[in-house]
Amino acid sequence: MLNKYTLTNLDFNEVCFLQQSVRVRLEYYKTDYNGHSDIKIKAIKDLKRLLKKIDTLKGSTKQKIDVSVMFKKFSALVNK
Repeated sequence: MLNKYTLTNLDFNEVCFLQQSVRVRLEYYKTDYNGHSDIKIKAIKDLKRLLKKIDTLKGSTKQKIDVSVMFKKFSALVNK
């Protein structure tokens, strides 16, 4: 049986950061073309469940700001 943990005293920005991080990781697993291993399928399932919990947590606040992620080209980041 897995242990369950509780995060307390998270502010809205921390919840948004968690949401953003989980969405990016979920998108990575969905677009990873290295087959459909059992581990990958389980990771996608767990991330979807976690994202649902985070969305519920975020929805319980009265703030309606949504966080999105934008990626720059790697070469643009290296040249700075």
